[in-house]
Amino acid sequence: LGMDIGDYYPNGKRWWFRLREKGGKDHEMPAHHNAEAYVDAYIQAAGIADQKRGPLFRSAVGKGKVLSDRRMTRHAALKMIQRRALDVDRRILGTDNPNVGCDLHRLAGIVCERGHPAEAEALQGAAVAAIEKALGADHPTFALALMGLGDVARAEGRRGEAEAAYTRALRISEKALGPGSGDVAELDLRLAALEQ
Repeated sequence: LGMDIGDYYPNGKRWWFRLREKGGKDHEMPAHHNAEAYVDAYIQAAGIADQKRGPLFRSAVGKGKVLSDRRMTRHAALKMIQRRALDVDRRILGTDNPNVGCDLHRLAGIVCERGHPAEAEALQGAAVAAIEKALGADHPTFALALMGLGDVARAEGRRGEAEAAYTRALRISEKALGPGSGDVAELDLRLAALEQ
């Protein structure tokens, strides 16, 4: 994500990528022919070929298909990938598949972490419903979805709702996984944090 357009460059008959490591060291490698075709098409469609010092991977303006001059953040990239994974799972597996619920759960966590609790709550509510329908209300994956619902409620300052979701998830996890499981310990920590 930190690459500039100039970090994709011709070297003889091939195109190469220049990646910068955290310590400032450059790592150069030839582009795979498929990567070369995809990046060429992307640069052409975006109309950014002449901006060698500009970011290669850019954020979108709003929810449109127009790219800004700003570099895409890793959170935005993760959200984009998770949304696409959700779309693929819905199309291939159907909306009643538990993987779709898990995709919704992961996406809700990303959205909540980025400071959009209302959107996260809608996604997490859909995750809870999808997982409960697919696996039942006693399944440990359903407990994880409830924990996510509690996280969203906590982020919005709704302590009572967070506590109720965490407590229900704790009961399910203790029954399904046993009192010594990592999920139980995590829920105990989250409930204790609510008390502070």
